[in-house]
Amino acid sequence: MIKGLTKAYETRCNGVTFALWYSPQSDLAHMRDEDPVDFDRDRLVMMVTNTQPPADRRFAFTEPKPLAGFARLFKQSGGRWVDISAEQIDPRHAGKASKVKMRFEAVGDVYTSTLVYPAFTTITDPQKIERGDFLLRLAAFPYIEVEGQPCELHLPDLPIRVR
Repeated sequence: MIKGLTKAYETRCNGVTFALWYSPQSDLAHMRDEDPVDFDRDRLVMMVTNTQPPADRRFAFTEPKPLAGFARLFKQSGGRWVDISAEQIDPRHAGKASKVKMRFEAVGDVYTSTLVYPAFTTITDPQKIERGDFLLRLAAFPYIEVEGQPCELHLPDLPIRVR
């Protein structure tokens, strides 16, 4: 359990558990990255946990960063979902995602990757983010490989209400 977040997805694969937690609500200033008081309050967290032996299990994780190519943000408008995403619009957050190879040290070890909501301004014009309902859609691909075997993930669309 992660305080203030909702579990949206969990699966097991090759001795690890992958879980996706997120904030189903945010405020306008936070989403627009307009000087949020608590920068990482509203976020998405991906957790990979080594749930069974061996203790030194090898795995690789592809960080969903930069967001272009990994995430699409949809806004509800007129009863339908409109994609308000753009290509990477913030040159400070350009580049390609890379797969990070790691090894757990013990059963129960956890690896986390966090995406804070102000980062959405790197894939959409902040002025397109208004109060209302949004969907965050993450690309479907193997974020995790365990002992060289990809884990199939079926990530749900994540509804976010902006107050």
